[in-house]
Amino acid sequence: FTVGGLRWLGEKFDETNTYRLILAKIAGEKENPNSTAIDLLSGEDFGVRKMLELKGAAKVAAEFLNRENVEVRIITDHFCHAKSYIFNNHADQFHNSYLTGSSNLTEKGLGMIEGASNIELNVPAVGYDSMWKNHHQWFDEMWNSDNCKSEVRKDPDDANSEMIPVKQYFINLINQTLLKKFTPEDIY
Repeated sequence: FTVGGLRWLGEKFDETNTYRLILAKIAGEKENPNSTAIDLLSGEDFGVRKMLELKGAAKVAAEFLNRENVEVRIITDHFCHAKSYIFNNHADQFHNSYLTGSSNLTEKGLGMIEGASNIELNVPAVGYDSMWKNHHQWFDEMWNSDNCKSEVRKDPDDANSEMIPVKQYFINLINQTLLKKFTPEDIY
């Protein structure tokens, strides 16, 4: 995922529904966790203009994650490459929908960037058929599995650091890497 993908969710989805996200582990995968966070959260090359745009996207993304109606978990022990976006329509179950395919929760994956080089294949469906039920069941099984954690270490490289909610971990990561106020000394 990227901050732009989370920003899109924050802009498109209201606060009346509940959102459950299973995201991938991103920190501690490289020698420099801050570099990893910036690379994976932004998905873009950096320039002054891009950083200013990214800061706005990061603010909306952090606000989305901070909503009471957003729950976040993380897959810790396995690589999860699956992408399924499931939408429950509680008012009319026959208008439930899902999208399954290759699109990551990124600007390019979601087709938000005109001229992006991504070639994606997704299968949308609407209704309350057996395929929708299977997708929903798969998600619930992942959500409740031992590999899907609701808490992680505040510092993933320190086995003794306190446990914090995954959602707070990603908010902290965005705040510390993309919303940090830099001094002239930091920049120099």
